[in-house]
Order: sequence, then structure tokens, then C-alpha cells
Amino acid sequence: MIRRATPDDVPAMAAVHVACWREAYTGLMSEEVIAAMTVERRVAMWTDVLSNPEREAFVLELEGGLVGFVCIGPGREVGAPGEIYALYLLRKAQGRGLGRALMDTAATALKARGWWPMRLWVLETNERAKGFYAAVGGTPSRIQVSDGEPHRLYKWMLP
Repeated sequence: MIRRATPDDVPAMAAVHVACWREAYTGLMSEEVIAAMTVERRVAMWTDVLSNPEREAFVLELEGGLVGFVCIGPGREVGAPGEIYALYLLRKAQGRGLGRALMDTAATALKARGWWPMRLWVLETNERAKGFYAAVGGTPSRIQVSDGEPHRLYKWMLP
């Protein structure tokens, strides 16, 4: 089940965020960066994000627990109407079409707000994520260095 996130979801979102970082980025980012990703810091961040009326987050529940989420809002770059700021799905929930369902939810919400086409950034060395975003219709674009790591911009256009 996918539904709009509420403040009550923040602790579970923070835990999923940290777990997904450890699953996805171990070996791709420094151990220091991974260790600095704590549930406490993510609770503060997601509390702030959910209080911003320009941001929307949707959570995915499966088998009685939160296993993923997506966060959207206006694009942060000129010419980028909408953006996915975060999309995380625990590895145990992957391979079932749930990531695609989160992407569809994000696209629907962004279109409803007039924030289309949407964009997102993905770590250039994250082949698994890049493969997923390409499979759901993302078009790779330029690379930008952020926090010392190369990130690739992906864009989605209306079909």
C-alpha cells in the first residue's frame, strides 16, 4: 500500500533511509559517509521535509511495515519543474514492481502540481539504481560532482 506520509511515519522513514544507504552505498561511498548517516539525523531531516508544503512524501507499507518511500517537490535547477529528491526501497522488497509503483506515484503527484517533466540525481557509480531508472523510462543526462562524488541527472518526459 502506498499512501501520503505523515509525521508519524518519520521514525520508520528515517530507519528505512539509513538501511537503504547501507545496502546501496557500501563500497560506493566512503565508510565515513556511510557511518555519518544516522537514524537520529534522518529523523530531524524528514521532520523538516514533511513540514514543507512544497514537498510531498509517499510511503510504501508491506507486510505490516514501511519498506520504502519517495519524496518529491519543485526542481532545484532552472528548467527543472519537478524533482524526485529521494526514492528508497529496502532490498528485501525489490524485484516485485514496488519501485516502479513508487515512481508512478511520484510522477502522478508531480504532474498534478504542474511540475513536469521530473528529474532526479543518482550516484554515477550506482549501477543498480541507474539500471532501475533507465528501466522505468529515465533518460540519462549530464554528470555533476556533488560532495566529491559524481552524480548523473536523469530526466523523464511526458510519453
